Amino acid sequence: MVNASVFHLVTRLLPACLLSALPCSAAYAQHAPLTLAQFEHKAWTIRDGAPAYLTSIAQTTDGFLWLGSSTGLYRFDGVRFEQFTGPPGQPLPSTNICALLALPDGTLWIGYRFGGASLLAANRVTSYGESEGLPGGTLWQFGRDSAGVVWAATNRGLARLDGDHWTRIGGESGVPGTYAVPVLVDRRGTLWVGTDSGVFALSSKARKFEPRLKPRFWVDEAIREAPDGSVWSTSIGRGLTRLSDANGGPPPTGPRVRGDATGALFIDGGSNAWVGLKGGIGRFSLLDSPGASARQWLSRAEGLSGGTVYALFEDREHNMWVGTDGGLDRFRPTKLRPVPLPTPFNLPAITAGDDGGIWAASLSNAPFNIDNGGRMHAVTSVRDSIQCAYRDRHGVVWLGGPQGLWRLQGSTFVRVELPTDVRHGIQSLAIDGADRLWISVVRRGVYRRTSDKWEKLDYQPDPAVYILADGAARTWLGYTNNRLVRVDGEVSRTFTTADGLRVGNILAIQVRGQHLWIGGERGVAQLSQGRFVPLTGVDGDTFLGSSGIVETPGGELWLNGARGVTRIGAEEVRAALRDPTHRVRFERLDFHDGLDGVPSQIRPLPTAIEGSDGRLWFVTGTAVMWLDPRSVFRNLLPPPVQIQSLAAGDSTYSPGGTVSLPARTTAMQINYTALSLSVPERVHFRYQLVGSDTGWIDIGTRREAYYTNLRPGSYRFRVIAANEDGVWNMAGASMQFLIPPTFAQTPWFFALWALAAAVATWLAYRLRVRRVASAIRARFDATLAERTRIARELHDTLIQEFIGITLHLQGVRRMLPVHPDEAATALSNVLSRADTTLVDARNMVTDMRSGGIERQDLADALTETARNAVVGTTIVVQLRVCGEPRRLPRPLELTTLRIAREAVVNAVKHAAPRRVDIVLAYTRSDLRLRVRDDGCGLSPSEASVAPNNGHWGIVGMRERATSLGGALEIAGTLGRGTVVSLSLPTVGVHSTDLEGVKPGSRAT
Repeated sequence: MVNASVFHLVTRLLPACLLSALPCSAAYAQHAPLTLAQFEHKAWTIRDGAPAYLTSIAQTTDGFLWLGSSTGLYRFDGVRFEQFTGPPGQPLPSTNICALLALPDGTLWIGYRFGGASLLAANRVTSYGESEGLPGGTLWQFGRDSAGVVWAATNRGLARLDGDHWTRIGGESGVPGTYAVPVLVDRRGTLWVGTDSGVFALSSKARKFEPRLKPRFWVDEAIREAPDGSVWSTSIGRGLTRLSDANGGPPPTGPRVRGDATGALFIDGGSNAWVGLKGGIGRFSLLDSPGASARQWLSRAEGLSGGTVYALFEDREHNMWVGTDGGLDRFRPTKLRPVPLPTPFNLPAITAGDDGGIWAASLSNAPFNIDNGGRMHAVTSVRDSIQCAYRDRHGVVWLGGPQGLWRLQGSTFVRVELPTDVRHGIQSLAIDGADRLWISVVRRGVYRRTSDKWEKLDYQPDPAVYILADGAARTWLGYTNNRLVRVDGEVSRTFTTADGLRVGNILAIQVRGQHLWIGGERGVAQLSQGRFVPLTGVDGDTFLGSSGIVETPGGELWLNGARGVTRIGAEEVRAALRDPTHRVRFERLDFHDGLDGVPSQIRPLPTAIEGSDGRLWFVTGTAVMWLDPRSVFRNLLPPPVQIQSLAAGDSTYSPGGTVSLPARTTAMQINYTALSLSVPERVHFRYQLVGSDTGWIDIGTRREAYYTNLRPGSYRFRVIAANEDGVWNMAGASMQFLIPPTFAQTPWFFALWALAAAVATWLAYRLRVRRVASAIRARFDATLAERTRIARELHDTLIQEFIGITLHLQGVRRMLPVHPDEAATALSNVLSRADTTLVDARNMVTDMRSGGIERQDLADALTETARNAVVGTTIVVQLRVCGEPRRLPRPLELTTLRIAREAVVNAVKHAAPRRVDIVLAYTRSDLRLRVRDDGCGLSPSEASVAPNNGHWGIVGMRERATSLGGALEIAGTLGRGTVVSLSLPTVGVHSTDLEGVKPGSRAT
């Protein structure tokens, strides 16, 4: 195993170095290499949750950045720091972490300051110590060869993992030292190790290590391989040292030394060494070429998280991570490369120079030239403030400011004579197709010089904000308040809001071919068929404050505006030119992409130009940046997506298999993340809960999902994400979970409920049938009872009377021949009896009807009934009402009426009274009726035997009273009259007060 080739860093470093060189080989290959100051730098300290004394960094295949520190192991997704203490029930042996190694299979090796190691695999921890053969003491670094063998360097020697046991590598293998720190496997398979006896190397064909460098003061801190294959190390006392040439042999000219590089080391794809220096971090080129950058430096005072660098690491997206005693730092290249400028540098004005360079000046600095290599060349011929820079079609550079106007001749700027009345600064200038000079002077207006003669132009009364001369010999002048003047020869035309121009104050004009673009405070407009139409983004963006516009030869449109630098693709531009109403898709660059500040909204203008080499330059109030539109740096790696936890109630669940939640769970929170570490603030998410959501939900940058009112069932949560450049991981991550139903939510419960409902419905139906049948029977019984009553009354009165009349008539017939006088008398008696029978028949008809009870109150009905009963007599009837009259149910009033009529009729027929008194009394609980006459009277015995004598009226009265729960009493004394008393209960029955009916007496 000692002779085996060790390729663990080949698989890691070689692809990383090659990929990290991509930005240089594409957008930046022909330009100066990046300096440390041109990287976007962000620091996290303990205020942000980052650990201090961060000694090791690794990235696992799931994208997490693992951070080892003296206070524990952490993982970082670019947004949140999460301390990892071990899987449930498996705590890590120590919190003082010194070394980390992430393997291609997703496992993570952890080395501890006080000795020992652990392997984190599949959420399980396996720990190793001296009992497993691992040398004691601090474990400084891990390594892994191409055969998958893991090596460990400790301060008690070097060891190799054989199966489940560690084997110590000692002097018999050619490594005499007892103290090992750095380990490296280069692209040739050679294993490099630094010990207290020097640096040793084991080639893939050798059986023993061979010495490569003797120790000096201290063991080497780090060993790294450069892109050309050479190997380098750092150590105290020797600094940065070259250990081999590109072929693995001895350095051709001996070790190269940088004595101040004594700590951590990393070599990027551009052959730049990142090293830990005393008080901070340094970066410098290992190349000897003329373009090699000088040393760059960043200390804690300049923004580094700490003063001592312990760890350097490059992730899969080529971000450089730095671990310090104070926290964590990230360095990454941005799409916009900032230009280092002297400070202060306020309101820079720029224009294109030769060979891809630019000229730059400002109100606070004299002008200078920046060549294609990024080097600055100061100009001594102009020392005044500059607020306007311009390059004409002949390549001549012009500069204007508050103190005058200058023109470049050769390598010197010479002053240009201005009109005598010009006392203020120059806002804008241009040279038209006839080589006439146009200038706009602050507070004065627009001037034009022809053959050294100046004239003031009166197209508009105020100065132009911006002047542009296009390739068609036309001059364009932009003014405030939506005014644009086009001068073609000596013919001018003014465009205003009447022509659709609504950009506010005009700040930028761009002409390429037949395309005219106008930028202003309120947006961008294009000229289409003689009218201006606004340019609008898909989200309604109007590109406010666009003070710089460039249309590239490839058809892209770049804007420098209040919300950042905007790129509109060529296809979108063509679509907008074909259809002015088309809403364009666009890309917005901001501070995440290297943009520093906002562009000027008055001067200097323009704030975006195209260089002579095709690069685009953008300026803000204090900064200058550039990019090459032909090869903008893109992050093409889709971000790994991970679901971290599901929280429901007081419990938290980890993904894995199907998670069963408690019954009655209706609300939950799902936490997820995506591991794009370059610009995590721009990672975009979409999620869907299959079983609840009908489609994907675009949630933006939020990393939590919330659900409420969930029903029992099986669900699958899916989430996908895109990085800052819109590259989507469509596979994403998913989590299956189940909400079991309670018994009340199961199909059995609903089946039982349906059955119970059916039974209840059937029972209700049966009860209804019974009630209907009972009601029918009750009506039938009532009808039968009424028919029986009528039959009784017919039998008692009409039939008996008719029989008697028939018998009398037969007797009269027999008497007529013999005794005609007696027959006449008998016939008179028969007629009298017939009249009486007729009255009885009329009374029966009245009794069968309601007696007008529907149209009258009870007292009126009693009065009318009594009046009918005493017609043809001298009997006086008196009715008196007591209590508060009210309307009672019809059966109750009708029964009272009929009983009263029966009592009055009986008195008239049988008692020969002179007076009948009726009293109707309303109480809270009942209705009372009393009928008193002063006739011959009726003894109690006669009342009780009335049915036996064939008189059914009294029986009918009692039956009616009893049917309504009432009571009837008949009291009489011979010679002193009869009293009939009725009491009917009214409690629980509905009643209505009668208006206009007062208690009192009335006579009949």
